[in-house]
Amino acid sequence: MTRRWRPTAGFRRRWHRGLVQSHRLLGWAFAASITVHVVALIAPGWRLPETPEPPLRIDAKLLQMPAPPAVRHTPKPTAQPAPGPTPRVTAADRQSASSVAQGAESSSESSSTSSASSAPAAESSPLAEGQSASSSSASASSEPALAIQTDWPRKGCIGYVLNVTYGILSGDLGHAEQCWQHDDSSYSASLKGRAAVAWRELLLEQRSSGRVAGGLPISEQFDETVDKRSYQTLFDPNASAVRQNRNGDPREVPTGGVALDMLALMQFLSLQPDDREAFDVFVVASRGMVSRVTVVQQEPGEVKLPGGTVMARRYRAEARGGELRIDVWISRELRNAPVRFRIVNKGDIFDFLATDVTLDGKQIMRAPPPPPRNPADDSD
Repeated sequence: MTRRWRPTAGFRRRWHRGLVQSHRLLGWAFAASITVHVVALIAPGWRLPETPEPPLRIDAKLLQMPAPPAVRHTPKPTAQPAPGPTPRVTAADRQSASSVAQGAESSSESSSTSSASSAPAAESSPLAEGQSASSSSASASSEPALAIQTDWPRKGCIGYVLNVTYGILSGDLGHAEQCWQHDDSSYSASLKGRAAVAWRELLLEQRSSGRVAGGLPISEQFDETVDKRSYQTLFDPNASAVRQNRNGDPREVPTGGVALDMLALMQFLSLQPDDREAFDVFVVASRGMVSRVTVVQQEPGEVKLPGGTVMARRYRAEARGGELRIDVWISRELRNAPVRFRIVNKGDIFDFLATDVTLDGKQIMRAPPPPPRNPADDSD
């Protein structure tokens, strides 16, 4: 028979003592919880202390907005109607003006004028042509201010040697040829050239066409091809603007005055009187650039060309504070031929010097051929 385990008296005392202690702890915890809840319920409300600050006052008033500043619209600069940029004086007008001037002058002046006009014309030779040009300019000085040079060859071709200063390159790097023809109503001109620039060949072709008014060329269309890029300019004198297509990019540029392309400008300057004052004109130069230039005439002087030395009158046109400068030398001895022209654009210089001049089928100047090369000079 198995004996059952019975707790001893000591075990019962220890177990009873632990049970009493655990009940005592639970009682204390229950009492503390009740105390906290009662205090929270019956205690007065509280909040964090804060220091009173004076209220912030904001004065808001409705003010009238100030009037916007007046915008001053500056009118576009327009070319002054200086005598000569767009002369439309016909022969009948010049005759009537000269007759009025002669009627107002004394009899001695009228007799000297008639004797000068009745002088026989010189025969066509280089020297005689120079004399006839000088006599025509002398007679033009006695006419009204709008009188222009009348010796404009119907056909002409001028060959040039091209001196280039392009970056670090300089020297005789190419050749060009300018040709033109005209009648009493229209004109056409062209310039073809090639140059070795920056170790490559640069091709240039320009074509100008338009009408003749008052004995002067007026541009209507200007086509240019530079290094396989094409530029076209159409002149609209009624709107005082030019319409361009620059390598596929169309645009319109207002001019506000007379506009000429580069080829027409040279012919335009060759026909100006010797006493012409400074005037402004818009010029379409290379690559379709449109600039307003001021043209100033300088005293004639000697110009050294490959074909010899001639007397020429220099015209200078400047724009953009001197960044663009165009110089044209006109020789009265060679029937107002543009024997030299130079273009300076931002430091790059293109200088065209005439080597041969052919006017109305007659060659009046030709540069001597270069000396033959000696093969010994090519040997090291």
